Amino acid sequence: GSADSYPVYVKDNLLNTNPNFDYGRFRELALKAKSNGSSIQMFAFVFNDPGVYVFVDNAQPKVQTVVAVMRAETRCPTEGRIVPFSAANLIALGVIKDDNLILTPDWVLIGIMSGLIVCVFSFVIAGLYYFQHRGWGSNSNRDPKYRRESKR
Repeated sequence: GSADSYPVYVKDNLLNTNPNFDYGRFRELALKAKSNGSSIQMFAFVFNDPGVYVFVDNAQPKVQTVVAVMRAETRCPTEGRIVPFSAANLIALGVIKDDNLILTPDWVLIGIMSGLIVCVFSFVIAGLYYFQHRGWGSNSNRDPKYRRESKR
């Protein structure tokens, strides 16, 4: 690729399996490429932990690369080290989308929000009741001063 074409780690991709992956070197590469892209000729990275890692090309974000790192005792299930991005190859490598996205509810936040809604609703009802019976209607039926004086 060119100097403006470099790998970007897609942190939130559902195919990634290592949530603790330190992709700081890829962020450094992006900063160096943006500041002085012509000075970068080559980039290499060694993956130490097994897992699946998804990258896109900075210049063409639709171009994805999936890196599947196997354990040392595991033999790669595909013919070559680099294979085309296809459903069959993803299945062979054991790459699956993580569908476990259901998070436990934050009960403290739900309780606070519910309590605030009940408090605001109660204050609005109490305010409407107060102003209807005591506040606004008390002076509205009185005659203006000039009418009271003219009736004398």
